[in-house]
Amino acid sequence: MSLDSTAFFADYSDLATFERAQASVTAINGIPVVVQPLDFDSNGKSHIYGFENLAEWAPATGTRVQVWHSMQVVHTSLDNGSTDPFLKSEQQNLPVTQLGARGQFDLPSDFEFNPFIRFVDPVVSGGAGAYWEAQLQLAWRATDKLRLALNVNQALRDQHFEYRADFLGRPETNIERSVFMTVAYQY
Repeated sequence: MSLDSTAFFADYSDLATFERAQASVTAINGIPVVVQPLDFDSNGKSHIYGFENLAEWAPATGTRVQVWHSMQVVHTSLDNGSTDPFLKSEQQNLPVTQLGARGQFDLPSDFEFNPFIRFVDPVVSGGAGAYWEAQLQLAWRATDKLRLALNVNQALRDQHFEYRADFLGRPETNIERSVFMTVAYQY
């Protein structure tokens, strides 16, 4: 059995910002439109802190289980005078807590089963709710050099909504179920 704990702190300055420039009114196809230009600058700051914990247990040869938990808190701020409309919302685009478990199990006839399940906190700014996700792998070591594996990602549901950025209308990200085969040959 092993335990691993890590605490971290990061202090960033001069982060990219988009500063509002002088707005103007123009006509497009005869329709008046307000144009708000944004100038690229570096007026952002961020402080990130948190911790990660991992426990690993190998009760028998060919069996290993890992359980992990992480938490991170992000605080962003703008330099005085900055007009950036996006940086503050970026701190809410990251989940605070994640936890998961992974297993590696050797089975008879050179098969192995590798499940992975995780929980992710909601992402406030992007509107993605909390979710559970699982990945499953059944592998067969055909020879010392050849390994075949059947993989299923997003095993608990057909898809889940994971992320939508507030920045300039970027589309939302949905993760769909995928089933695929991998072939690994070592020479």
